[in-house]
Amino acid sequence: MKKLKFVTLAVLVLAAAYYATYTTYNTKHQLTDLVLLNIEALAVDESDYADPIRFKQCYTFTSTTLLPDYPAEYVTTCYGCYTVKSTTHINSLYCAGSQIIY
Repeated sequence: MKKLKFVTLAVLVLAAAYYATYTTYNTKHQLTDLVLLNIEALAVDESDYADPIRFKQCYTFTSTTLLPDYPAEYVTTCYGCYTVKSTTHINSLYCAGSQIIY
């Protein structure tokens, strides 16, 4: 009698484990409406149309001295509109991307 109860219990445990494994791996995981709305809300700001053109203040002349105690700062150069480390920078303009706006 004990052996029959043990075998029955073992079969039930194995059947439950098999069912849990089967349903876990063979169901199609659907995203809920709330998750889909969150994904859409996060993706809206990533389009090119949502970002306005950003103008940066740039300098037509940038130079770095070789003196170690001379203070340097990061500024944007107008040629390419990218950031450089400069100790001397003059003639301020504005750029957007690689274009200089006079």
